[in-house]
Amino acid sequence: MANDKTFNIIKRVVCVEGERFYNIDRDYYCDGIYLGTAKTRSLTGKPLEQFKYDGIIPHGYFVAFGSDKNSFDSRYFGLVKECEVKAIAKPIF
Repeated sequence: MANDKTFNIIKRVVCVEGERFYNIDRDYYCDGIYLGTAKTRSLTGKPLEQFKYDGIIPHGYFVAFGSDKNSFDSRYFGLVKECEVKAIAKPIF
């Protein structure tokens, strides 16, 4: 993840190894399915640097997106290593 900082997040896995993840401008896709759009600024007005990628997700990695358009996720910090996952949350309803 960006800058080797450690933080805990809960996100949905939206693109996995073997699938093509890419962006066109600020729009992100997995195997041709639209996932979301990167913002240019945070809610506090700070500039956001978007993650740029066009390729097949390699073994041991995935793409994670939040459910909110303002979520800090793979649009900004990039691919996530599976070995960095601490736990898996499952819906209870």
